[in-house]
Amino acid sequence: MKGSFKNEVEEALENKPILKKTIGGILGIFVPLHIRLKDVDSVHTDDTGKVTINLPYRRHITIKLESKHAEEFVNRLNQLKQKAKDREIKEHVMQVEFLQAPM
Repeated sequence: MKGSFKNEVEEALENKPILKKTIGGILGIFVPLHIRLKDVDSVHTDDTGKVTINLPYRRHITIKLESKHAEEFVNRLNQLKQKAKDREIKEHVMQVEFLQAPM
């Protein structure tokens, strides 16, 4: 999208949360707009330095880097991904404990 139409769509999405949720979700299937680390399935690289980030229900993201930078990026992203998933588990456990606590 280009020009004023793009600006109008962005403004409508910002001003109407329901539109942002529905249209943003539909567009997110084709083009991942915001990716949470906990949603990343896997990250890997090949010998040429091409990094592939696998996402559920979306197209995968491919980034071309130099081999040494690709390996560093993949290692760091995998560490951050694991921390995000651990944090999600802790939050879920706290919610369950809170709901099960006697009142």
